[in-house]
Amino acid sequence: MNKVGVNCEFLLKIQDRVDQDDLNKISRLLTEKLNGLPFYQLNDQLVAELVTALPAYQHIVTQLVGEISRLKAFNARNEKLLMKGVSNMIRLPEFRNVEMTQRVLSALEESKAMLAVLSEYLRTETPKVVIGDEHAIEGLKDCSMVVAPYGADAEPIGMLGVIGPKRMAYDKVVPMVQRISAQINEYLNAGHEPVRS
Repeated sequence: MNKVGVNCEFLLKIQDRVDQDDLNKISRLLTEKLNGLPFYQLNDQLVAELVTALPAYQHIVTQLVGEISRLKAFNARNEKLLMKGVSNMIRLPEFRNVEMTQRVLSALEESKAMLAVLSEYLRTETPKVVIGDEHAIEGLKDCSMVVAPYGADAEPIGMLGVIGPKRMAYDKVVPMVQRISAQINEYLNAGHEPVRS
């Protein structure tokens, strides 16, 4: 089975001035403490070690840990990734390449990796189109995703998405994902409880 690597990226807004030496120190610390560690394994002990190792940069470490905790919380709420229509996708001409199909199916089986990637788009207000190398899952480099969050009271609780070949009909898929996301939002905001599986 292919291993699926995920690099979650997010922007930290820092108020104080940070020079290149500061960034190098922070980078070395993070590499030493977190290299190869999935974000969902970050624990209180590691957080304390990060803060203790660089007390002068506590505000940066705190922001970083906050973002990682957000991803972790999203992952914890969504222990299952529900997928439908995979058999329809692999009937498309692009998936006649057996090696590519195996890569894609292996990537889709890695639910924690998929959830980590999807959580990056939790705060988007409109559907996001992610093509090929724009996402971090190696096995899906030949695919595109159209994703949109849904939730209640402006708080996202899940993601809706379509995965397919790069040539997918974006002019149809994007409005469809937007419409379904809006309908789920409307349903949840009317006081209905989300279905948990």
